[in-house]
Amino acid sequence: RQMCIRDSNYFKKNKYLMGSRPSIADFSIFGPMFAFFYQDPFAGKIMKTKAPYVNIWVNRMNAKSRTKGNFFADDKTPKIIDNILNLMSLEQVPVLMETAKILNQWNSRNNYQDLPKTLGTHKFKLNGIESERAVYPYSLWMWQKPYQYYQSLNGGAKAKLNSWLHEVGLLTALNEPLKTKLKKINSHLLIAV
Repeated sequence: RQMCIRDSNYFKKNKYLMGSRPSIADFSIFGPMFAFFYQDPFAGKIMKTKAPYVNIWVNRMNAKSRTKGNFFADDKTPKIIDNILNLMSLEQVPVLMETAKILNQWNSRNNYQDLPKTLGTHKFKLNGIESERAVYPYSLWMWQKPYQYYQSLNGGAKAKLNSWLHEVGLLTALNEPLKTKLKKINSHLLIAV
């Protein structure tokens, strides 16, 4: 968390995460930043005072006008992306791997029946504090997208990415087989047969 607050001045120099135009990285992070921080009165106040340039970026992302611009040359990935992915790998990957394990167990008992919204609860750690949360298979359905993309790459393309994925803490998770796949039909999450 602290590293992301330190990175908040990144938007003082850069309009968007990957250059002077929004990228899929911006849109991926914008949703939770807008919904859970910007719109929340308490968290929004913290954002405005401790990370004012993030607040400006959220407003820029929320604007209706289209932005023209360029991405950084040579596929340069800024350090802020590494920091965000490191934080995600520490906080979210263990939850995703535990969710996959619980989904496998649930499916072995229920044999492809309709999937409920939650699969019970499990313990997790966030910033060193242990708590309990519901197990949401939806997050695993979202994880399948980067997982399937990575798995679709040929050996040479994977080799180019692997050292960076190791640095940001995602390599092991992207190589952990997802035994139970999910699909979505008309907003309903199902186990893919």
